[in-house]
Amino acid sequence: MRYYEVRHDFDLPKRGNLDYYEIRDFDYSLLNDPVELNEIPSYVRLFVKEQDLPLNDFPNNHLSWYVISNRMIAALRPLIKMNIKLFDVSIQMTESAAYIEGYSVMQILKEIDCINWPKSSPSKDSGNIHSFQTLTLNESNIGEHDLFMAIGFVGTAICSQRFVDCVNAHAGTGLYFHEIQTA
Repeated sequence: MRYYEVRHDFDLPKRGNLDYYEIRDFDYSLLNDPVELNEIPSYVRLFVKEQDLPLNDFPNNHLSWYVISNRMIAALRPLIKMNIKLFDVSIQMTESAAYIEGYSVMQILKEIDCINWPKSSPSKDSGNIHSFQTLTLNESNIGEHDLFMAIGFVGTAICSQRFVDCVNAHAGTGLYFHEIQTA
């Protein structure tokens, strides 16, 4: 099986990005942690400029959240059913203040100890791993999971070839998949 790092596609035109947000005192980093949350406070809002519409299925945002369209949730549900939690999110247009329906924030709950450390080369900043020059996974540790986070590489989703194929079959927009080596 092939595996990929899930990234927002920054090579797309600016269209479809969520450029502004209002989160007040909500710790937005909690959504990049596999500890299950109960809710996102109702005052949390994401904003898009009208000229940047329509939104992608996975709109880029400065919070590094996995915002996903309901259309893609329906397509991917058989692959990700027990590994995620979905939260309603308010997306509002900056000029008209109208709300956009049909999107959720996805929290990835499944964490797998699958990094092959001897064959990986992490890039560290202040002792924390933010990326890898070379990332190799122990495929035997992954099992049948199609979307997860690797223990030691918090905040970055990893997906299977089945996940990529499903996104592509449904013409999902807004993501880029960077292939990861396996051992």
